[in-house]
Amino acid sequence: MWAASSVLASLALGLAIFCMSRSVRRFERRALETLNEWFERAQAPGAAASFVERSGQAYAMRSMLEYRLGRREAALQSANTAIERAPEPVEDLYTLRLAIQLEQGDRAGAIETLETLNSRWPSPERAQQLAALRADEQ
Repeated sequence: MWAASSVLASLALGLAIFCMSRSVRRFERRALETLNEWFERAQAPGAAASFVERSGQAYAMRSMLEYRLGRREAALQSANTAIERAPEPVEDLYTLRLAIQLEQGDRAGAIETLETLNSRWPSPERAQQLAALRADEQ
């Protein structure tokens, strides 16, 4: 039973990746549904350890899909989980989190995220953005 479950979960993750590569809205919805099915299988008792190891990547995919489908709060939660589970910091995840925080008007969260971005991946543009956000907050 475990082997069949493992294969199904791997196929579901592969299908989610394939669907995500398409820019058509119906594929995005289907990719998210398939990814959610993968999460159910991956989190089931007895699931292979590799599912847990790949869950950071899966949360990153889920975050991007939710964002593209306009589900900002869900996208933010998935991005935060992906950031927590990533073995190494991923600039794109922090950038996505920053975009969502700014759209939601969360200046304090955006400043914190931008501080992380600027300390790990510094650039003059980020320094200027950070200075502007801090000035607006005061």
